[in-house]
Amino acid sequence: MGIGIASMVGMIGGIHVNVASSLRSVDPVEWDSLTSAAGLFTSHTWLLGDEADPSADVSYLLARDNNRSLVGGLPCYRPRVAGSERYRLRVLFGRDDVPSSRELVLAGGRSGYRSDVPVSDRLSPADASVVRTSLLREVAALAARDGRQAVLLYVPADACLQLAADVGVGVPIGADATMSLPGCSFADWLGEFAPRRRRRIRHELKVYDAAGWRTEIVSLGAVIDEVVPLLAALQRKHGALAEPRALARLLARQEQVFGEDAIVFAGRRHGRLGAFALVYRHGHGLQVRATGFDYDLEPEAAYAYFNVVYYAPIAHAYETSARALHLGVDSLHAKVLRGARLTSLWALPIGWEWPEGVASGAVRRVTDALRAEIGPQVARYFTDASDPLLPELRPDPVSRIGD
Repeated sequence: MGIGIASMVGMIGGIHVNVASSLRSVDPVEWDSLTSAAGLFTSHTWLLGDEADPSADVSYLLARDNNRSLVGGLPCYRPRVAGSERYRLRVLFGRDDVPSSRELVLAGGRSGYRSDVPVSDRLSPADASVVRTSLLREVAALAARDGRQAVLLYVPADACLQLAADVGVGVPIGADATMSLPGCSFADWLGEFAPRRRRRIRHELKVYDAAGWRTEIVSLGAVIDEVVPLLAALQRKHGALAEPRALARLLARQEQVFGEDAIVFAGRRHGRLGAFALVYRHGHGLQVRATGFDYDLEPEAAYAYFNVVYYAPIAHAYETSARALHLGVDSLHAKVLRGARLTSLWALPIGWEWPEGVASGAVRRVTDALRAEIGPQVARYFTDASDPLLPELRPDPVSRIGD
């Protein structure tokens, strides 16, 4: 894979947009000075690790001003293989006519379930919109040259609202969870809950300990060989393809770029690894990325999932002055019961429109799934009262956690 700027492809309103074939050509500090609602998943470190995955052709649109300062950037991926079902519109929407071109360019990201168009926070809102429009116009043109259609997937609600004027109509495709950590200690976090929930959490901690489980915090590199079988077991349990060698290569790439910021909460029973959570340090928070279990050790009976994925990372966050635990998609009910709040995630077409019926079908699918998992009062668990999905969920007043 070549390194460096390949060509100048556009100049709009004093903004020069160039294409780079690798993010190695961009200084990490310069790239990470851009602001993005996707957090870790548009960081230089994450994207550089993801770049090595050969399943897509990768390029980066770089927007610079007349002083050659980087003011915006957009990763672009042309998939070579089908990839994850969660990044395939025909699976997400259950329709064969999306996209009509049958091939996509994934803008913003192809993994992590969060994406955005990063721009400099030094820009005024109007200038930021010009930069985003320049980048989006270029990715639409690049996609069209290959007979493809471009799309942003898993855009958080706040970024979706910001991009609404620059892109087509967004449709919801899910939600993710983030836990803000109050006070200064695990006890402060626990004190936020209603008495019944506090007793439940203490019970789960006690059972885990009494069953002979212990959690240690280690670097990813120290346990890759141990965690791969557990990750594969979890993926197989949920019907996903799990090829251990491919998983090992993926984790090795992440360990190489993240180094000490890739940590594992390893739950062991009598010395044997029975549960793990892979977590990345980023900014002022921790990002839970992957989990896995040895079901022969009966981790469910000991509440190993809750202890390794939630309680140990929360305690570590307080010890390291992290202020948030980003928990991602899936198992949202368990997350909100432990204090997490939800943000809707959206798909945005770039330079084209959804076929008739896609938007209404997507809203119905996402809202039905959230109500089925969390209950009719799901709206109370959303972070932002302006989340565009809330009108479809009939919001009600926010209640005390655990009521």
